[in-house]
This record gives sequence, C-alpha cells and structure tokens, in this order.
Amino acid sequence: MFRLLKANFYKLLHSRIYWVLFAFMILFDLRMPVLDSRSLTLHQYQNGDETLWSGWSIAQDYTYATHIWLLSYAAMILISLFIGDDFSSGTLRNKILAGHSRSRLYTCYFITSYIGLLIMHIVSESISLLYCLKKYGLGLYYRSGGSAEEMIRKDLLCLVKLNIIAMISMAAYVGIVILCMIIVRRKTPAFISVMIWDIFSNMYISSKSEDIIYFHDSENIVGEKRSIILMSLDPNGLIQSTRHMFETYEYFSPCLICCALTTCIIIISGIILMNKRDLK
Repeated sequence: MFRLLKANFYKLLHSRIYWVLFAFMILFDLRMPVLDSRSLTLHQYQNGDETLWSGWSIAQDYTYATHIWLLSYAAMILISLFIGDDFSSGTLRNKILAGHSRSRLYTCYFITSYIGLLIMHIVSESISLLYCLKKYGLGLYYRSGGSAEEMIRKDLLCLVKLNIIAMISMAAYVGIVILCMIIVRRKTPAFISVMIWDIFSNMYISSKSEDIIYFHDSENIVGEKRSIILMSLDPNGLIQSTRHMFETYEYFSPCLICCALTTCIIIISGIILMNKRDLK
C-alpha cells in the first residue's frame, strides 16, 4: 500500500493541473482582503449620534475562506483527471492484474485525493489569514467594547468549526467524485455527472437555506432544526447551513454527524462498487 500511495502522490505532485488549482485557490482567497482594503482597515463611522468602529475581524471568513465553496469543483477537476487517467489508460487494470486488491486501490485513491485537497485548503486559508492579520491586525477587538480576549476566543472557535466543516465536506466530495468515476469509468462523463449533481444540489440547498435562514426570525429558526440537519446530509448544505448559523451552534454537532454519516456511506458504497464493478 505504501508503494501505491507513493506512486499516487508522485503523480499528483507532478500534475500541472494540481498546481494551477492550488494557485487559483490562493488568489481567489486573497482577492477580497486586497480589493476591499478600504472597508477592512480600522476606521470610525457615524451611526446617528453614535460613533462606532469598523474593520477586519476573524469573523469575516469571506476574507480568508472563500475557497471552501470551490472545493467541490477542485475535487471534480482534480479527481476526474488524476484518477480518470488510470481508468482510461488501463493503468488501473494493470494494477489489479499485478495483484493489488481493489479495496486497497480505492483507499489509496481516496487518501491521495483527500490529502491533496486538504493541503490546498490549509495553505490557501493560512496565507490569506496571515495576510489579513499582518495588514489589518486585531485592533477592532480592542475598540469594540467588552473583553477583547473573549471575542477573539469566540471567533477562533468559529474558525476551528468552519475548518472541521471543510474537512468533513472535502471527504464527502472526494467520495462522490470517485464513486461517479467507478460507475461511468470515463473521466469526462464522470466530471459531467458530478457537475450535474452539484448544480442541482446547490439549487436545492440554496432554496432551503433561504426559506430557513432569511425568511424566518431567530425563534422560528430553532423550529427548523430538523430541516437544517437534513440539509447537512449533503456537503454543500453542511457548509451553507452551518456557516450562516454561527450564533446558534446547537446545530453544529448534529449537522456534522449527518454529513459524516453520509461520507461513510459514500465511501463504503465506493469500496463495494469498486469490488463488484468490471473494471478490466
């Protein structure tokens, strides 16, 4: 298994498309803190007779985590090309004939793809976050009233939870793309099928999130907990429903559990199909 992983990582790290996606993620994250520097720089403004402070804070995840909403597309492109070549060129068939078990091949593909996306996510977010910290600092917390340390701790907790969401969602995305690849066995049809799933999934989740989040007051949102948890069965829903709910984090654990269960089902289905499917 170590040799399979080594070969997969060598192929991944020497793939031009991987580094193009990597650079695009970083630039996509940096665009908001660079272009919106005027509003993010610490400044005062008038709200009637009251003078308030505005500026950058950790809670403004759009300045360092916007790439999370592109992870599904990165997974589609990367895995369709990375694993699709093995399906199309006969490399997978040769690996099976060489005696490698299909379950082990699936596991290696999953681990390589997941770690590749995880590194992309961590580096993109770290660069943007460090840029914001260096350029804008944490001055807003010390001018907003209350305990600055407590507010920073609260926002850091949200940051940790957002990253947990991203990691679970990435696993689900990887599993879905590999599952489609096993079913259709060709990279272009696999990419198209996952893209169709993602479009319809996003449409459904967006309509549900609007109904639940935007058209209800805070009391009614609590009554929609079941719908929010059902939304999180899809990784897109987990990101959207939980990100908009930073103030009501009683949803976090059940939503996370739902998406984790979905991910497990997808992975198990992929392993079963990998062993049953005629891939030769």
